[in-house]
Amino acid sequence: MKRANFWKRFTAYMLDILLLWIALFIVELIIPRSDLYFETDRALTLISENFVIGKISLSTFLNGYSDLIRIADKEQVFLSLANVIFILVYFCGIPYFFDGQTIGKKLMGIKIARKDN
Repeated sequence: MKRANFWKRFTAYMLDILLLWIALFIVELIIPRSDLYFETDRALTLISENFVIGKISLSTFLNGYSDLIRIADKEQVFLSLANVIFILVYFCGIPYFFDGQTIGKKLMGIKIARKDN
């Protein structure tokens, strides 16, 4: 079996990344954000503005900012987990079930093959 050159594999990978980015963007639009997410976002903006204009000290800013980021991270856990699962399924599951090809590889006319065929 002939090996695909670097540029063909790279292009297939970039196509896969683009398709994943679009799919994950759509998933992010579908998953509703909680009120806590928006409240945390507003609080992050407010604390940043207060620091920039000198209303609060650096230590107050850093403590408040780290607490708010921790809350925001808890809100993002589900979305991050969904992204990881989606990416793993795309790059591991799809080639396993579809003859060694992702969508990008199929478009470029290449596939994953075992050395012993």
